[in-house]
Formats: sequence, structure tokens, C-alpha cells
Amino acid sequence: MDEEQKRKLVEQADSKNPTEIVEGKSDLGNFQVIRKEYSSHKYDANIGFNLQRGEISFNTACIKFYEDTNYVQILVDEKDRRVAIRKCGQYDKDAMQWARNQKKDNKRISRPIKTDIVVGRVYENMDWVETDRYKILGTRKLYEDADLVMFMLEEAERFETTYVTNEDGKKVQKVNSFLPAQWRDSFGDFVEEHDRKQTEGVIETIKLFNTSDGQSYLVQPKSRKDEDSSGNDTKPSSDSTQLSSETQQS
Repeated sequence: MDEEQKRKLVEQADSKNPTEIVEGKSDLGNFQVIRKEYSSHKYDANIGFNLQRGEISFNTACIKFYEDTNYVQILVDEKDRRVAIRKCGQYDKDAMQWARNQKKDNKRISRPIKTDIVVGRVYENMDWVETDRYKILGTRKLYEDADLVMFMLEEAERFETTYVTNEDGKKVQKVNSFLPAQWRDSFGDFVEEHDRKQTEGVIETIKLFNTSDGQSYLVQPKSRKDEDSSGNDTKPSSDSTQLSSETQQS
């Protein structure tokens, strides 16, 4: 922000929105960026995993990232536990249909992808509860050589479905949601770490699954900033922090 912009802001300020010009750079070292998952995020772009149905699904907000195609390729990074998607053509190798147009009004809607092999392997690698379903918010990443939507598997929200009998004797479905246990003692990532994650390069090795025969090939990106050289590869705890619950009559 230049000096002229600062001056105008100060002139516009009053007792209800005081503005102060501060010399030097900001110091955000002790600030954490509050995770979006802590607020209402029902309509934010997400990917869903459901082992019971053997499905990967994307919500309406997510398919709007690539409005010009109904087909994507699903990329999995087992080392850093990430999933990414990139748009492709219908007849490209390993293309999967994630959206379709309704016949009656041509409205574009999400289409679940049936893939027991991939879903089962993700659940196994992440040590997820087999009877629960998981959702992860996605972020679009625009690189010099790639346009991806990225999902961090370790940031998955878990949904547990139980059935209880209410006072009227009717069976009621109750859905409890849980956030990762490692988030329990923080509001979010510190600003520096948050900004690093937002700007880091494409991950080193991404596998593009071919569910018809289980084979895959590698995509070699240009670079990755601030690579973790520790080599640590630990699974997250299966414990989680309960976020909310929804009750529905079945």
C-alpha cells in the first residue's frame, strides 16, 4: 500500500472505524490463521470418501472449479498424504467422470466416482474408521505448468453415523462430525507456516491412479519450496475432536 492510499484511509476514518498509520513492517509471528473448518463450511469445495459405498465424490462448489469439463484425473501423493485433481478430456488416459449434465434442464451436477480400490487404499493408509465417511476442503493451486485442486488427507473431517431411539419410540439417525485431533490445541497454522503452505511448489511425486488395473505413472513437477528434509512419515492419531452433530429422523 503506497502513501497516498494510506492517507485516504486515514481521512475516511472516524470514531467508529479508527485507522492508524504504523511505520515499518507488520509482525505477525505469533498470529495463527483460523481454519475455515472451524466455521460453517458446508458449501465450500470438498472431496468426500465413503468406504461403504466405495465412492469418491465432489460437491457442487468443487466441480465449479473446472466448469468447462466433466472429466478429471485423480492424483494421489502417498508420501505427503495429499490428493489432487486436474481437468482433462473425456478420452484422455485415466479420465474419470466427476460431473454430468441433467437431461431435463442440462444443469451440471456432481457424479460420484465408484472406485473400491482407491478408496480402500486411502482408508488403509490413513488408518481411517471403515464405517465412517470423510470430507476434506480443497484449494485451487495455479502453477506455471499445472492447474490443480489440492486436498490434504490429514485435514479430513470425520462423520460418524449412529442410530438412537427417541422418546416417541422412533429410530433417529444422528451424525456426529469430528476434526483432526492434532488441531485440538490451536486455532490454525501460524502465519508463516500458513503462507508457506499456500505458496509451496507442486509436491515431488504424484501418482495418477488407473483403477482398471491398479497401475500408475508419475508426474514430475518443476520444484518444491521449503521441502521437509526430516524424512519423518508418521500417521495421524485415530482420535479426533468432535465439531458438531446433526440429528435426522429416519
